[in-house]
Amino acid sequence: GINAEYGDCLKSIMILLLFLGLTAAYSAVEEERALQSPTLLRALFSGYLRDNGRHYMNLAEQRTRLGIFRKSLEFVVTQNKAHGMEWESGLNFLSDRTEEERAQYLGFNGTLFTPHSTSAAPRPLFLIYFLSSWLFINR
Repeated sequence: GINAEYGDCLKSIMILLLFLGLTAAYSAVEEERALQSPTLLRALFSGYLRDNGRHYMNLAEQRTRLGIFRKSLEFVVTQNKAHGMEWESGLNFLSDRTEEERAQYLGFNGTLFTPHSTSAAPRPLFLIYFLSSWLFINR
């Protein structure tokens, strides 16, 4: 009946949550181990390169990116030790990028200027977007 289906669904959800928790715990251990072992770090970095479609111009750039990646990994491990029960930090597509490169992804550029425009006035589309967002948030 319905109660049996509900119970089966609940069991499936619990198993999934347990699996995800164990996977996250395993991932955290592997990330921490990678900081202690250059071989594991290179393997983790190789997987990152593959998963994110990264290709560098030369070996010098790859070494630089590996160093940035290691610092990102150190940050992730430190954050997870400090806040692991509240939330989980992780590597992402910016983990091999410099601070300057990461800054390009921050903020909101809502001016919608045309590339060849010399006018500093915002276009009407931006104003419509801003007002509709404000109305949605403040309803």
